[in-house]
Amino acid sequence: MINIKFIAESLRYNSRLNPLFRCRIFNNSISIGGLTSVKFKVYLHIDSRVNRSKFLYYYTNYFSTNKNIFTSEIEQNEIGKNIANRNIYNQRKNEITYEEFKTLLAADDVYLIDVREASEITEQGSFPTSINIPLGDLKDAFLQRDNSEFLSIYGKSKPYQTDASIVFAGLGPIKSTAAMELAHKLGYIRARNYSGGWIEWERRELGMTKYQKTKTETYYPPKYLSEKYNISINDLKSLILSNNIILIDVREEIELESQGIYPCSINIPIGDLKDALSLSNSEFEKRYGTSKPLKHDADLVFAGLGPIKSSAALELAHKLGYTKSRHFGEGWEVWKAHSV
Repeated sequence: MINIKFIAESLRYNSRLNPLFRCRIFNNSISIGGLTSVKFKVYLHIDSRVNRSKFLYYYTNYFSTNKNIFTSEIEQNEIGKNIANRNIYNQRKNEITYEEFKTLLAADDVYLIDVREASEITEQGSFPTSINIPLGDLKDAFLQRDNSEFLSIYGKSKPYQTDASIVFAGLGPIKSTAAMELAHKLGYIRARNYSGGWIEWERRELGMTKYQKTKTETYYPPKYLSEKYNISINDLKSLILSNNIILIDVREEIELESQGIYPCSINIPIGDLKDALSLSNSEFEKRYGTSKPLKHDADLVFAGLGPIKSSAALELAHKLGYTKSRHFGEGWEVWKAHSV
């Protein structure tokens, strides 16, 4: 007899995963002595803070060495698909619509954080009742500031990690989605995202979009940036082979451990990017082991798991004067598929 609870608890207390998911067991035990047709279910309740790819990596490795606890590979694949779909589901369920956003504002039931730069808000306009914490400052604001410091800097008490009223907003979905994902990793697991952003808000409230009519030479909407300065998988391969690239991976360190690492890359998580690009040359080299990119470098490329963080990094870099930087929007999964 193999006790199913033992298997689940082994996973639960695995130091690489604990404590961000829990198992609920159905069927206390199962005899598998050659009886491969016997079925049981282990329901895995995954906290939104768990990195999906990291979980899948260890989950797959564990059960690939314990295949006899599943009745078939098909059953394993189905469970894997369900877990893989959870990330997309969580992202969508944490998005709020314009109508929901309006309702929250009217009820004064929202802790609204605008993650645009201050210069963007000055140029475009501000959301009612919002406080401004640029995306590049969000990690420090939540981790490094106690409540009194937070209140002094932002004029509002620091939110609790269990606060369900936290909503991030930006110009569009790119920065606000990246902010929400970062907040979830920092423990603010009920934070949500108004993906329509200032573009939708201004259009629905004022019947026009300001940046479309008064766009300056130095300001471009995020979609324009991410499309114009996007490179293909073949471009990325050529740049790496020619050793003519400064590749900055903006994923979190835990994501690199579970997913893999781009060759020739340095890791600067999106929440640290603004501070990193503001360092002196010597400080940057000491911290990251390579020379700081110049603002006119066309070989500066950002990459992540997909387009969200790399697009946010691209926009931030252009705001800081790195106007020739580019990004690899297809992300890690495409790179891995083409590099096998």
